[in-house]
Amino acid sequence: MNLQTEGPTFGFVNSKEVDAGGCPIPLEITEDELQYQLGEFSRNFSMDKWDNAMKVKSALAKAGKSPKFAVTTKELYDKSFSFPKVRNYDYAVEQMNELEHYEDNLNNNLSNKLALTRFVEVAKKTRANLNDKYDIGFIDPGVEGDW
Repeated sequence: MNLQTEGPTFGFVNSKEVDAGGCPIPLEITEDELQYQLGEFSRNFSMDKWDNAMKVKSALAKAGKSPKFAVTTKELYDKSFSFPKVRNYDYAVEQMNELEHYEDNLNNNLSNKLALTRFVEVAKKTRANLNDKYDIGFIDPGVEGDW
């Protein structure tokens, strides 16, 4: 008997998100869920989102899939300058180059905990520096709001 079902497969429990009844919401084992978790990590550097993404990636790999897995903070930050000219200022270039270096290192060494730790440290520092220096010239993609 073949028990194939339509729609997403659910698996690991997402420990921080709960439904109205207080029950943990399970993660969907889909490439869309993987990209969502990575996107959230790329914006906020939440280790829960990283762990969720790694769980989904692992489950997809067990199912024979090899989805694209990449942190995209630099790409998000490139689009976050409200005035494109600001992105070319020396200070912004310096900050973005350092972020890109650590992001590339992480994306090339996903299982390396030191690369992950250093990326998060540099990304948080870069976010703070750009917010402090450029105020309205940089719109932090990790901040909720109607921009």
